[in-house]
Amino acid sequence: MPPTALRSNSPERTIVDLAREHGVEFGVVAADYVLHKKVRTERELTRELEVCRGWPAVRAARDAIAFADGRSESVLESRSRLLMQQWGLPQPDLQVRIGNQCGGFVARVDFYWDEFGVVGEADGAIKYDGTDPAPLHEEKKRQEILEQDLELPVVRWGNADLRDFGVVAARLQRRFARRAGLPRASRLWRVLPPL
Repeated sequence: MPPTALRSNSPERTIVDLAREHGVEFGVVAADYVLHKKVRTERELTRELEVCRGWPAVRAARDAIAFADGRSESVLESRSRLLMQQWGLPQPDLQVRIGNQCGGFVARVDFYWDEFGVVGEADGAIKYDGTDPAPLHEEKKRQEILEQDLELPVVRWGNADLRDFGVVAARLQRRFARRAGLPRASRLWRVLPPL
């Protein structure tokens, strides 16, 4: 007797189904991943929505795909973006390359709000697992350069902070308020073009 063939859904159908059955958050996380890894394009995801038009809860899939951004590099970043939206924060630019005034590369940051000159960093636990102190040391050095040398404040959070993102949102809002109206001529950094 031949083995039973397993049928699987395409990545785009899986994203639609995840959002429909489990909500926008699940759809965004999956769509961000698929776009980031270049498994599918935005156009392919949108085309799948047309196929599923009229299905129950397809609006959640439509919202997830509209919000998806392949520059998100982790579940933490994807969920953070959703929470920023829920807390009424301005949407940041993602994976921005920051340089010094001469244009020399300093760092690539997870989130950047140009209108305020504020950086957001979402740190997963795997990045600093304790087995090798070098990544933590490098990250501290990088943050010191951003904050002290370039006067570019950094707000950090991790997975545990997503449970009460209001605390992170308040920290970001305080930074935004302090930095609002900062003259561009006084900036010690510049945004570099993406690679």
